[in-house]
Amino acid sequence: MNRVSGDYFENLLYKLFVSVDERTTVEKLAKILDIDVTLVKQAISMYIRLGLAHKKNVEPLLPPDEPLDDIAKSVLTKWHPTWVKWAQSLKEDPSLALSPFYQRMIENDNIHPQSLPPALSSPEPRRLRPDSEPTATSSPAKSPSPSIDVSSSSQPPVAAEDQQLKRIAFLFDSTLAAFLMMGNLGDGLKQHAVTMFEVGKVPDEQMDDFLKQLDSVGTISEGEAQRYFDHAITLRNTVRFLRHNPLCKVSNSDGGIELLRAERLNSLDHAAKLRILSRSYSLLISMAPISSETLTITSQVPKHFGPVVPEISSVWFRLFLYYAAGAGPESMLFPKGHRVRILPELFADCETVTVQTWEHDPTVVPVSNLLPALNDWLQTSPVLVQANTYYTGAPPPQSGTGSVSTTAGPKPGVINLPFPIETTLVEYAASEKEYTEDTLHTHPSIKALQRVIPLESSFGFLRMKFLDNPRRNATRWVPLELHFGIPLFSIPLNRAVCEGIEKFSLFSDKNLSLYSKRSRLLALRVLDFISQCNGETVELELGVIPYPTRVVQWPPAPANTAGSQ
Repeated sequence: MNRVSGDYFENLLYKLFVSVDERTTVEKLAKILDIDVTLVKQAISMYIRLGLAHKKNVEPLLPPDEPLDDIAKSVLTKWHPTWVKWAQSLKEDPSLALSPFYQRMIENDNIHPQSLPPALSSPEPRRLRPDSEPTATSSPAKSPSPSIDVSSSSQPPVAAEDQQLKRIAFLFDSTLAAFLMMGNLGDGLKQHAVTMFEVGKVPDEQMDDFLKQLDSVGTISEGEAQRYFDHAITLRNTVRFLRHNPLCKVSNSDGGIELLRAERLNSLDHAAKLRILSRSYSLLISMAPISSETLTITSQVPKHFGPVVPEISSVWFRLFLYYAAGAGPESMLFPKGHRVRILPELFADCETVTVQTWEHDPTVVPVSNLLPALNDWLQTSPVLVQANTYYTGAPPPQSGTGSVSTTAGPKPGVINLPFPIETTLVEYAASEKEYTEDTLHTHPSIKALQRVIPLESSFGFLRMKFLDNPRRNATRWVPLELHFGIPLFSIPLNRAVCEGIEKFSLFSDKNLSLYSKRSRLLALRVLDFISQCNGETVELELGVIPYPTRVVQWPPAPANTAGSQ
C-alpha cells in the first residue's frame, strides 16, 4: 500500500496489522486500540476481500464428507445453497480458484469448504449468532502476508490457561528490513522483508516459513553485500535461539516469538501500544543497536532487554558512559545554534575526529576541515565531536595558507565486548598495550561501569577503542559506546551474547526482577545526568530526546576552553 497523508482508514489498516494476534477478539482489539468496533470490522473485512487474510473457525458450508444431494443437510447450513455448490465445484476442480488466497489453499492441500472466507460465502452480510464472538488472529500461511481470522463458538473454546500464555517480541527498526530487501538474498526472503517493513510484524505462525527462507542464505559474499548476509544469518540464529528454547524459558510464555518493527509500533498512540505489548508479550528484546528515534517504549511491563528509555540510545548516553567509567575519547557536545570560532584545544593533537549530528550515524572528518563543517551542521542540529586519530609528527602550523603534510598513526583498534561479563580473578594487564580481547573485560574502566550499569543482569555489547597519542606518549583503552539487546551485525558477537543469555539464565524470574530494578535506576541516573549537564530539570516529552542547552565535554574542563561563544 502507498500511504496517503490524512487517510484515516489506511492508517487504521496499518495499526491493525501490527496489533492483531490469534488470541484477541475483534471486540477486545477495538477496546485496546480505543477504536470503534465497526471500523475494526470493516478493516478486517477488507483484509479478507484482498486475500491477505482468512477466517478462522468459520462455520462450515456443509458438514464434512456429506453428499451434496443430501437436502436435509444442506438446508441446515446458514450459507446460501449456491455457495455450497460452488464450494463443491472448487473441491472437485481446483483450477476454478479465483485468487491467490485459494491458490495458497491448493498448494497446502487444504481445499475444504470450512476454509472459505465469509466475504465470498453469502450474498448478504452474515449475522453471527448471539453466543459467538469474532476474534482477530494470525494463523499459518505460506505467504508472508498476515492472516486475520474470525472465529465463532461453533469450535471448541480455547482453554483459559492457553489464552494467558504470551510470546517473546523481538524489536527491530527499518534498517534490518532494508538489509534483507537490498541484499538480493532470495525472492522468498524479500517478500518477508517487504512484510517486515510495510506490515511491521512477522507472527510466530509464519516463522517456520521465514526460517526456511533464511536457511537458503549463503554464508560468503563480497564487499558491502557481506553485511546483508551477516544480518540475515544472525537474525536466523537469534530467532532459533529464542524460539521454544527450554534453557531460556520465560514465565507465562508459550515459547513463540514475533518480530515487531519499532516504527510501526509508533503508529499506535502510546497508551494503546503499552496495552498491546503487555497483553500479548511476556518479554521484549531489542536488536542492538537500535535507533533512539524509533524506540519509545518506557514501560516496565513487559520487561524490556534494550534501551529502557530512548535517551539510552542517544549521544547523551555516550557522555554518561565516560563520566561513569572515568575514561573516554576526548568529546564535545555542542548545542544547536552554537558558533565555534577556533579549533577547541581539546582536539589540537587530532588529525581526524568523528562528528555525529543528532540521531544520525557518525562520520570521520579531518580536523583541517572541521570548523566550516561543524558550524554548518550546528545551524540545524546539536553535534557531538570526538577524537578519532592523532598526529604522529610535529604539531601542524596554527596559521598560514599552505597545506599541512602529516602522517597518520595506526588506525585505532576497536573491540566489541559482549556482556553479561563474567567476574574473574584475572589480574589487570601491566600496561594498556598488553590488554587483549580475552582480558579486556578486566580493564579498570569496565570495572567502574559495572558499579553503575547492570552488565551482569542484562545483555548487549560494549565497544572499546584503543587510542594512541604519540605527541603526549599516551596510549589507552577507553569505552566508546554501549548498546543493550542482541547485535545482528556480527556473527561471532551475536553467538557470544546468546551464549551469555543461556549461561547466566538471564530470563529467570530472579534475574528479571533484579534487571527491572537496576534498569530503572539506570534510567533515572541518565535523566539526572542530562539535567545536570543542561543546568535544569529535564521535562520529559514522549519520543523527544532533550537537546543540550550548553557545551558538554569529556574530560571536564572550564567552559572558556571551548574556543566558541
